[in-house]
Amino acid sequence: MHQRYRDKIKQHFVELVDRIEADVLVDFLMHKRALKKEEVDKIFVDSTDFKHTNRLLLFRILKKKDNVYHLFVEGLELFKLKHLFMNSGYGNRTRTATVFHEPCTLPIEDLSNLSLNSSNTIESPELSRKFSEERKLLEVNVRLAEKFLDIDIECIYDTTNQQRGQVLIINNDRFNPKYNYNRRGSNIDLRCLIDLFSQMHMKVEFHENISVKRMKEVVQKFSEFDMKRISDICIVVIMSHGKEKVNRLVVLDEENESLETSWIEEQFSNVNCTLFSGKPKVFLYQICRGKQFDYATTRHNDMNENNIELKASNNVEKQYLEDDVQVDSGCISVIERRLEDMLLGYATQSGHRAHRDPQFGSWYIQTICEVFMKKAYNTDIVQMLNEVDRNLKDFSTDNYTIQTSSYTSNGFNKLLYFNPGIYKDNSGNVMKFQ
Repeated sequence: MHQRYRDKIKQHFVELVDRIEADVLVDFLMHKRALKKEEVDKIFVDSTDFKHTNRLLLFRILKKKDNVYHLFVEGLELFKLKHLFMNSGYGNRTRTATVFHEPCTLPIEDLSNLSLNSSNTIESPELSRKFSEERKLLEVNVRLAEKFLDIDIECIYDTTNQQRGQVLIINNDRFNPKYNYNRRGSNIDLRCLIDLFSQMHMKVEFHENISVKRMKEVVQKFSEFDMKRISDICIVVIMSHGKEKVNRLVVLDEENESLETSWIEEQFSNVNCTLFSGKPKVFLYQICRGKQFDYATTRHNDMNENNIELKASNNVEKQYLEDDVQVDSGCISVIERRLEDMLLGYATQSGHRAHRDPQFGSWYIQTICEVFMKKAYNTDIVQMLNEVDRNLKDFSTDNYTIQTSSYTSNGFNKLLYFNPGIYKDNSGNVMKFQ
């Protein structure tokens, strides 16, 4: 097929996926002898997801010759979409559809053999990109705070001490090929995270390519009480393959053994972890949470014959997701909740996959590093995670797969500021880290 025809399909790819009916269009094309039965069988290999079927049909069309393109455009009249492929002067009705910040110029990858049950992680140096700017390796340079913000002490976590934070990073990027692909590019995420938290004067401990058994040992050791490690903040970052298993999110090791993320979090409960009791505990998971791709969709507003406005939306399926105080002898017993002061950040929505660029690192972790290094000096972590997700809207693959991050709060009811670069001495004076 001529490149200009391919580009035209790519330009309207998202709207076509939303609005065509594969069975109707396939019948039309078969009647015109543009498709063969064996091709149709591959298109309808999984008929439970109509959008996925529509995509497979479009990918099949892209492999055809020019005459099929013209028949395809003729068939679009069945859905009142033929005007999208006509010249701008057609009927003096110019209609435009803008989905991303720039037209797609990269080749569409053939996904005609892709099953929704595929375990592949989205990974391609050609397809993983951020629109409107040139991609380059992130150089972490944290903007340091000049002063502590004047906020009611009851509303914020205390992050003014010289022992600012303890960080644990587990990065699994090598896997038995019998089960999973290697996570190329994850080493870039690891380097950026180490740079980020080190520049914030936190103590960073990291482990790579460890088994589930070893992960348990590392997590339990990290959560144990140690006077020398008393700090303001606890951060745990897990980067690996993952999936949802019986409605529970699990991390996978090299041999496909699984560890529930809830077990990791339980080790930092007020029952098991006195070291960080009452302290903010942040968990960041760069793992897939299911097998589904998250695709860009269109939202049709009040459309008239002179204009069609299409916007990318985050209409993401969210399935599988989230004591009394007694008085005794005049003394009030302070009852601690088991899970408290925990903020859980996820690279993607429940049931969906996360993206990782083998050249530049994962979308989520790289965006976290970029936002945190620029904003942590005066912005609390929840606002920064919101900005991370806003920035993720600028990312897409050439197949229009996107990503929506999320976070969950377990009793995380105060503001957390990292205050990088400064602390208070014993007299309350503001000091700079050396």
